[in-house]
Amino acid sequence: MSLTEQTRSEILRVDSVSKTFGAVRALHDVSLSVSEGECRGIIGANGAGKSTLFRIIARHMSSDSGHVSYRGKSLAHSPAHSLAGMGLAIVFQEALPFQDMTVQENIMVGGHSTLRHGFLAAMLKTPSRRVEENEIRTRSWEIIDRLGLSDIANEHAQELPFGMQRLVQIGRALCGRPRLLLLDEPASGLRFQERNALAEVLKKLISEGLTVMLVEHDVRFVFSLAESITVLDLGEVIAEGTPQEIRENPQVIEAYLGTAANA
Repeated sequence: MSLTEQTRSEILRVDSVSKTFGAVRALHDVSLSVSEGECRGIIGANGAGKSTLFRIIARHMSSDSGHVSYRGKSLAHSPAHSLAGMGLAIVFQEALPFQDMTVQENIMVGGHSTLRHGFLAAMLKTPSRRVEENEIRTRSWEIIDRLGLSDIANEHAQELPFGMQRLVQIGRALCGRPRLLLLDEPASGLRFQERNALAEVLKKLISEGLTVMLVEHDVRFVFSLAESITVLDLGEVIAEGTPQEIRENPQVIEAYLGTAANA
């Protein structure tokens, strides 16, 4: 382990989280952590518990036991809508951009989590609120440029192919200036070229220092991005390590990867 890895601070911790639905055990005693500046992948077959874990972290679901903490603070009493303002941005697989808004308008929506002045200031159009709106507009153009969306900034989301809409989702999350970006199955539904384009964008963001945790079924997509990987099987963590360690882990190969481990 390098000195840089040793001195990284922890940004997210999942401690002994369990969840059942009736007689079905979705998660059992799951623990993991994410360090500042890393990309952590969570993989597993269908039914492994990935989506349940993601929704618990995102505060869309409560665990039966255990807890999740962000930057040392428990999220147990934090409503889902408060997370963006804390620097934790979440992109759900099914959460499409607002179809009747332009790319830029969609991205600007994400910036409103950072507003310091509330509803009354917006209604009265106070100078301070106008300054904030201008800051968000400027930030949105910076993100549009980073994501390569300049040519379609004024197009409506409904006119875009699905891969571009996924990038708009990520741009909206980035406009809130997150310290941690959580991605739920970001490659799902994308064609081969769209997946490659998304992977390149995420590689760039990670290289710039953004911390990312992605829950994903596409093994190759995760291997191309993640520095460390946690593998779930039937609600339990069965392995954790680098992509190479995961590829060579006999238990992971038997439970999930199969021939894909050598692909």
